[in-house]
Amino acid sequence: MGKNVFNLQFEAIAHTFSERARAGGQYSEQRAKAEKHVVLSMTELQADVLRDFLTEFYAHFRLQV
Repeated sequence: MGKNVFNLQFEAIAHTFSERARAGGQYSEQRAKAEKHVVLSMTELQADVLRDFLTEFYAHFRLQV
């Protein structure tokens, strides 16, 4: 049972990252030096928490152009 839950979480997280990559491109070391960035640290990796964080982060009024 635990292995199946992990596989589902991993699949959901991979999907979230692929969607963000399509929307924003790749993040490189060169780009990291030139642009501000945020590091998210979690004790338990959950797709819904990651997705919610990214949605709220990118919706911040200072990031709207």
